[in-house]
Amino acid sequence: MNTRGKRYHPVKPARSYKEQLARLTDIHGLTIEDEARARYILSTVNYYRLTTYGKHLRRADDPDLFLPGVSLETLYGLYRFDMNLRHLLLPVLEFFEVQLRAKIAYQLAITYGSLGYMDAENFRAEVLPNGASAHKSLIGKFKNEVKRQGALPFVRHHKIKYGGQFPIWAAVELFTFGMLGSLFDLMREGDQRAVSREYDLSPEALSRLIAAAVDVRNICAHYNRLYNQILPDQPLLPNHLRLYESDRLFPLLLVFAHALGRERVFALEDPSYDKIRRVYQAHGVTCEMLRLGSDGIRSDELTRASATVLHVTPFHSFPSQVTASAGKRREYLRWAEERGGYIVEDDFDSEFSVSSKSEDTLFALEPERSVIYMNTFSKTIAPSMRVGYMVLPPALSEQFRREVGFYSCTVPVFEQYVLAELIGSGDFERHINRIRRRRRKE
Repeated sequence: MNTRGKRYHPVKPARSYKEQLARLTDIHGLTIEDEARARYILSTVNYYRLTTYGKHLRRADDPDLFLPGVSLETLYGLYRFDMNLRHLLLPVLEFFEVQLRAKIAYQLAITYGSLGYMDAENFRAEVLPNGASAHKSLIGKFKNEVKRQGALPFVRHHKIKYGGQFPIWAAVELFTFGMLGSLFDLMREGDQRAVSREYDLSPEALSRLIAAAVDVRNICAHYNRLYNQILPDQPLLPNHLRLYESDRLFPLLLVFAHALGRERVFALEDPSYDKIRRVYQAHGVTCEMLRLGSDGIRSDELTRASATVLHVTPFHSFPSQVTASAGKRREYLRWAEERGGYIVEDDFDSEFSVSSKSEDTLFALEPERSVIYMNTFSKTIAPSMRVGYMVLPPALSEQFRREVGFYSCTVPVFEQYVLAELIGSGDFERHINRIRRRRRKE
């Protein structure tokens, strides 16, 4: 009983590893598969932390008991999964946070000058519940960060050289992630819209994304449980994704995929079939045009490109009719490897090469890693045969089935059977060889 007369439960006593295991089995019904390993697990991940991973694995009729078959190793496996999940998310969160600092700083600097963020007139006149100015409170927190991190070289530099004045692009580096979110919320609507457009989000959606990201970042940074965790802030999902609303992590991942996925840049041949560029841009993809030389895309163009996906037609590129040399094809593959990117090989005409053998495709040179191969039967059989196909590297096959595989095939079943018979009988290959022989004679 405390001084106000309220009755509390007594604090639980300390227990040895042996006693902890006995409690897990006898009272909570947890299975212990290997006692020695179980002791090791409890010595590395304490009992209290570990049991939180089993909250959803309890019996509905008796929450003190675990479901049949649940073992200590099950809980430890969930802990390890959670650890890996946090490690995967931290780089994404870092990218988002650092990028957001840059975009907010740029907008405020261009609009109000290097020190304009210090002037409350440049922000919304928000008042905190205690009656204090929200902007004044935020600037006070910033000044406290300046004092707390005073030993940092760039902080000392600005104190000595500029009398402790920090332009916005330096100041944001001292803002915590939460303070950065507060700064965005205080920005005028026009400034908010300028920043949120960079993510293809509304100001409200970006504000909620920042709040959710702050929650998850703090969980990850302090090694707290993220798996099956209820998050206090949730991002705003687009209407077509509202069915995925929940109070867990998944909505945040969906919005991140939408907001940050736009950063991927595709490089195209210049000149190239214009409809390719228009299709990509219609889906929010940024396109770079790389000038062609006599044997493919110029090396200097490949070097300067910021893209991570290269869409090329190595054989008879349209409309230039340029064919990439063997050396240039190897250069394309090195480009993709160095950038950790992909090549989309648009190969509509190589079967009819007049050389003694068909041209080597990029996919044939690198079938396991970076090349997505596309071709069509409308050129090799007839324009009315509107059937195309794609061959993926193994690493992308499962992602394709998961994210795109639900689309219905628009090719009539009859045409598919005819095509299968044509290929299976060998008639398609004989047709290709016959056309190639004819072209060599021309």
